[in-house]
Amino acid sequence: MLPYKSFISWEIGPLTIQSFGVMFAIAIAVGVYLALKQFKTKQEKENGYNIALLAVIFGLIGSRMLHVLQYWDLYKGNWFSIINFIEGGLIWYGGLIGGLFASIVYIKIKKLDFWKLADIIAPSLAIGQAIGRIGCILGDGGHVGKLTTMPWGFNVNGEIRHVTAWYSMINLFVLFFLLLKLRKRKPFTGFLFLFYLFYYSITTFVIDIYRTDPRYYGFTLTQYICVLMFLISGSLLFLNFRYTKKKMVKKKSEKSKTKKSVKTKEICPSCKSKDITLFMGGIFGKYKCKKCGYIGPLVVEEEEG
Repeated sequence: MLPYKSFISWEIGPLTIQSFGVMFAIAIAVGVYLALKQFKTKQEKENGYNIALLAVIFGLIGSRMLHVLQYWDLYKGNWFSIINFIEGGLIWYGGLIGGLFASIVYIKIKKLDFWKLADIIAPSLAIGQAIGRIGCILGDGGHVGKLTTMPWGFNVNGEIRHVTAWYSMINLFVLFFLLLKLRKRKPFTGFLFLFYLFYYSITTFVIDIYRTDPRYYGFTLTQYICVLMFLISGSLLFLNFRYTKKKMVKKKSEKSKTKKSVKTKEICPSCKSKDITLFMGGIFGKYKCKKCGYIGPLVVEEEEG
């Protein structure tokens, strides 16, 4: 059993610092920094800055909108609380949808490679989320979940419960290091981003089992989105793997067809005749052509078999 504590805010003189807001800002800074490090040219960096700015703004809007929608009873009639996201209340999938929408529009306008950019930002998304989960743990205790008898449960008002933000944080750090390891051995462009979605959708679905969020026909809103994300990313991974395998087989087949067996022949450099013999038994390392009488070294010529 672990003690349950939260550090919603700190007071420094007249200032009140929200722990979630601080960690959220750090998460954005670290994620953007890691992504921008992957860009080489000045133009790539400029596009990277623009995409990051749009993704952060629209990601915030999307994640907040989905959270408000899921907990509408807490927000209706209190419009200020809807836009006051500094104290927490964001859902990742809403941020993904909002950020992707803005990024895709920009990428289409600039005619950039979406999947190449998606692979670059995948590790940044994972580490940004992991740091953001630390903010959840500090800010509201980390999403208090269902009752448990497990030794890692937290004592919340005398009850032992799951604190799911800890699970999410550990899961996301694992995902981040997996993506770094896979970065240099990805089988096709877009693999890292699709793997990120595939992995995260499965693990988040499982983690949500232990949360106390509202259920709709037995599942949370996040779990329904997880299923959709799993089907989309899983299908795209399967199709890309299949296409890549076919491409490799075709390339290997074409290579074997064009490959020809090569034989060599020694000929007289003067008349190209193959009717040659060793000169004086070969003691001088020279040959004699019976056709033209040439004496000297031969040349080696390839002939197709």
